[in-house]
Amino acid sequence: MNCFQKTARAMLPAILIATAQFANAQSDLLVSDSIHHSIKRYDGTTGAYEGDFVTAGSGGLNDPFGITYGSDGSLYVASEGTRQILKYNGQTGAFTGVFATLPGTNNPGHIKFGPDGNMYVSEWNGKSIWRLDGATGASLGVFVTNANLDQPDGIAWRGNEMFISNSGHGRVAHADATTGAWLGPFAGTEGGLLNPTELNFMTDGTLLVTAFGNNSIRRYDASGVFVGTFITSPDLDGPVGTLIGSDGNIYVSSFNNSKILRFNGTTGASMGQFAVGGNLANPNNMAFMPVPEAGTLGAIVAGSLLFLVSQRKAKQGLSKQQKTN
Repeated sequence: MNCFQKTARAMLPAILIATAQFANAQSDLLVSDSIHHSIKRYDGTTGAYEGDFVTAGSGGLNDPFGITYGSDGSLYVASEGTRQILKYNGQTGAFTGVFATLPGTNNPGHIKFGPDGNMYVSEWNGKSIWRLDGATGASLGVFVTNANLDQPDGIAWRGNEMFISNSGHGRVAHADATTGAWLGPFAGTEGGLLNPTELNFMTDGTLLVTAFGNNSIRRYDASGVFVGTFITSPDLDGPVGTLIGSDGNIYVSSFNNSKILRFNGTTGASMGQFAVGGNLANPNNMAFMPVPEAGTLGAIVAGSLLFLVSQRKAKQGLSKQQKTN
């Protein structure tokens, strides 16, 4: 057995444990800061501030709202102040170009890639959901529009239905996910829903609706019937974005008091403030960075082994030199 094999055999258990911990760790959290025109980065496990991922004004970023990752690994950000969707390197935050510019005076709010691979953009100051080519950003026109749609915000899909936060009317609407045909209100006619923003379907089929005007997260069953308030907290003041982490917990951006809060994903119980530092102000939406792929983890293991071998050889060389001296 050669030196490399002996070293690998001796160190493999520790490396495998470290690699498993790395693979299971929650990736870093990115938060759009609408006041400082930046995207801030926080440790996905501890919430510690790790610096501005997208620096202030990078690429013309002005009043960032929706943020999301594409299948190409890039980060896409809705720049309300410039009516653009900007594109950044998903690992470094470097600006890589303008993905799309919305026509007229339309301000982009939430942005999400749909099941068809195209990007859908809620027209925050209008009555429409726009569709953009997912690869080029070219406008494919208005996908959903209706006189009863006012200040559309969050977007979610279930089967052949698209669900939209109809913020101005205090409703969740739905439309045909293939044609964009208006299907009317889905939820919110009961329970006193005010200014819904983010939408998240749970694994049990219930819909979580982030209610900016109610300072709470409300839950509706699969048919849109109000179940009850799932999350509420004295610290929750103007919730906008909601994410379900890989740890199963729920992360909420509290716009008015500039906090990122965490809640138990099963009970809705408060787990306190999560992200701390960075002078975060008026956070809108959030995104977790993509986890490393299997090939990346393999490279980490291989690199770790080679590093350990080089360290052992260096020590052996130093020991021989000391004996010679």
